[in-house]
Amino acid sequence: MASVAARRSARVGLIASVALIALMSQIGCKDAGSAFRQADGEVWTTRYRVVYRADIQLDDSIVAELDAVDRSLSMFNPNSVVSMVNSNQSMAVDSAFADVFRIARRVWQLSGGSYDPTVAPLVDLWGFGRRGCDSVAPSSLRLREALKSVGMGECYISDGTVVKKNGATEFDFSSIAKGYAVDRIVGMLRRNGVDDYLVEIGGEVAAGGVNREGRLWAVGIENASDLSTTDELLLLENMAVATSGNYRRYAELLSAGRTEEYGHIIDPRSGFPRKGSVASATVVAPTCALADALATACFVMSPTECRALEDSIEGVRIILNPLAPQ
Repeated sequence: MASVAARRSARVGLIASVALIALMSQIGCKDAGSAFRQADGEVWTTRYRVVYRADIQLDDSIVAELDAVDRSLSMFNPNSVVSMVNSNQSMAVDSAFADVFRIARRVWQLSGGSYDPTVAPLVDLWGFGRRGCDSVAPSSLRLREALKSVGMGECYISDGTVVKKNGATEFDFSSIAKGYAVDRIVGMLRRNGVDDYLVEIGGEVAAGGVNREGRLWAVGIENASDLSTTDELLLLENMAVATSGNYRRYAELLSAGRTEEYGHIIDPRSGFPRKGSVASATVVAPTCALADALATACFVMSPTECRALEDSIEGVRIILNPLAPQ
């Protein structure tokens, strides 16, 4: 059997993903009165980049928005709101948690349960959560037990307090938090009079206005067979784009006496990592949080279900990248 590294290299060469096109070239002076500025950094084990045209530097405000999202939604911050809720230490939530909960619940409804942030116990069980990866796939008994705590439809917020399905129910907002953080930064930029911007966190992108050349910001979807070319160029006009796929994060686990690969995106209905007919799902939507959550839902859903979902939401476009022939 080929090594993990060898198979990962071969797979990446066949998988579609979202790439920013000529981002660095957008930085510089547009006129004497304002300049394109850039803020870069690391957050949540990934990179962020914000390019914006303004008279003043807004780097501190960008970091403040990221910190606010971390304090509310990071499962790896033991003092975050979501960590407190998950451990039943406090059921009181802040506005960020409430906003993301509302968006997540909407996508849960629209997707027929294919998207569900209460999947956290299953994510942990398969080794993609805080507890690290095991070498053996979970048993059917453990899966059935974990599924008892999954169910967004039995969770709600009342008077600033979250009510969970049961005490073991935990929320994992990692499939929407980056997109939500992008939206928070976009909101901050707009409050400061910024019309021309591109915000990207770990591949989740939102753009508004124009770049240095006075054109719409361009984001390319790479060709699944040749990553040096693009299948399609997306021009973003006050829109956002997000992609979801299993190709960058997966584990080899022993199951029924044989080693199998399992991706990190779990189908909350079955409890198993999703193995579908697409390599990745890309969603263009008015907000990045919505695009982020929908991309995860679309990876779990069938292509037919995705098309029906696309038709049901105004202003949303779904691009499915099929698996390359073996």
